[in-house]
Amino acid sequence: MLGLVILVIFAVVCIGCIVTSLVLGHNIHQAQEALAKNDMDWGDRHRTEDALKECTSGRRTINWVIVGTAVCTLVTAGLNCIYSQDAGDVVVLRSISGAVDGMSKDAGFHFKAPWQETVVYDQRNNVISFIADGKEDYTGGSANGPQVTVNDAGGASAGVDIQVNYSLNPDYAMDLYRDYGSQETFVRSVVAVDVRTIPRQESGAFDTLTMLNNRGEFAKAVEEALTTKWADMGLIIEQVSIQDVRYDSAIEEKYNQAQEAEVAKQQALNEQETAKVQAETQRIEAQGEADANSILQQSLTDKVLMQHYIDKLGESEFIVVPQGDNLMLDLGSQLGQGQDK
Repeated sequence: MLGLVILVIFAVVCIGCIVTSLVLGHNIHQAQEALAKNDMDWGDRHRTEDALKECTSGRRTINWVIVGTAVCTLVTAGLNCIYSQDAGDVVVLRSISGAVDGMSKDAGFHFKAPWQETVVYDQRNNVISFIADGKEDYTGGSANGPQVTVNDAGGASAGVDIQVNYSLNPDYAMDLYRDYGSQETFVRSVVAVDVRTIPRQESGAFDTLTMLNNRGEFAKAVEEALTTKWADMGLIIEQVSIQDVRYDSAIEEKYNQAQEAEVAKQQALNEQETAKVQAETQRIEAQGEADANSILQQSLTDKVLMQHYIDKLGESEFIVVPQGDNLMLDLGSQLGQGQDK
């Protein structure tokens, strides 16, 4: 709009200078005709000659002004007809009447009419960040502000730090401009409002422990709700991050106590499981030992024991007969049979 105003000023100045030059030209022509008649006295002739010199000098100056103004007008018009577009931007063209005349999505230089104005929408990765005591700020497609206050399924209030990364489908830029004007206005009146409203709606489905211990489920629910809400506006969710959830100190103290109790419970369960495993191991070992003794006892008959006894006697230089002559004779006969073999 400023370029158009400057162009109009240059054009008005140029036209004014042209009119002035024409007037001076007419005066010069009249002075020349008067001097050519030679019917004036010396005083009139002298004054006419001075006027002719002034008009000629003035017209020469005006002509240079016309040339300079014309050049400035052409340069301004040229600059006002060309605009540059960055990668990741979409430009909506608006006429002086406020109507939308089109848009461009490609980076580089583009042409437009001098009376058209460019409105830039950033389609790249924009960020909505509401954190703790953040200050409210809106720039293009991004916004900052304080934390979002929510109530969970139990009615407990919490402060949530949330960050939403999103991008804009450029095909929707003209519709957004028609409905909301600038991108900053759209973000302030729609995007930022939804990023505060949707978490408040979704938090009612989660209890305090889930909000504190599993923020990923809450973030997923918020992302799905925003995706559905923004689908018709051409907004694409890149990521929803719940960075922190802060409850009242009394609630957090109860949560910490519950966590400690849960840890102690889990530790006790682990110890019980370990004791069960150890007891089972001991039972298996005892059973194995009993089974081995039973098998050994069943295999040790009188003949087997006697053969082991005889084998040991054959390995010794001394023989001690514990009792009875019959045992001695039996051993002797068996030893003799053993030597014959």
